[in-house]
Amino acid sequence: MKRICLIFLGVVLTQCSVSPEQVEYAKDPCQFCKMTIMEPGFAAELVNTKGRSYKFDDISCMIKYMKMEEQQVEDYAFVLVNEYATDQWIDAANARYIHHENLRSPMQGNTAAFKSKIPEEWAQEPELNWNELWEMF
Repeated sequence: MKRICLIFLGVVLTQCSVSPEQVEYAKDPCQFCKMTIMEPGFAAELVNTKGRSYKFDDISCMIKYMKMEEQQVEDYAFVLVNEYATDQWIDAANARYIHHENLRSPMQGNTAAFKSKIPEEWAQEPELNWNELWEMF
């Protein structure tokens, strides 16, 4: 009986892992504005410590949601943004950001995230960090 309980506990714990989810574009709604998430280059995601995922169509929507909920980066297991050029999740607190009207994100946040080097086409724009972006929205 003890062995069965341990096996059951192991199965339950593996089912409860906390990890980000992929966005299902043209299907998943934004947690903040409720619009359907369509553009990979601007998507963002929060995952709480219980494993619940909150998806956003714009980085600005994620920040506004966090402020509305009176939450900070430390309150989540994952705070992620999609890298503009690669559609890969990156840590929002360590990303580099460019804010420019020509980026034209879904909710006019007009902000793109990059993991490391800013592409040459945006190199002349001021680079922002997470704290600066937080203050912007």
